[in-house]
Amino acid sequence: YLDDLETHISKERFEELKHSLAKQIQTPPATLKLFNENTYRLGFEIEDFDWNIKRLDALKTMTYEEFLDITKAY
Repeated sequence: YLDDLETHISKERFEELKHSLAKQIQTPPATLKLFNENTYRLGFEIEDFDWNIKRLDALKTMTYEEFLDITKAY
């Protein structure tokens, strides 16, 4: 599968996935329970309240070529 990754995930599809994930990251939790779970995870498991901002910044700057390189490394 990874050998043919470019045929399975085109550059256009990659951009769609990036946009969808960015929207998901920016969407606040739907309930107070989810908000509390997210806050707990950021504070005590990840220990970085800016983690979502960092994820979003990394996602926005990632290119298709970087995506291919990263996925082929695994």
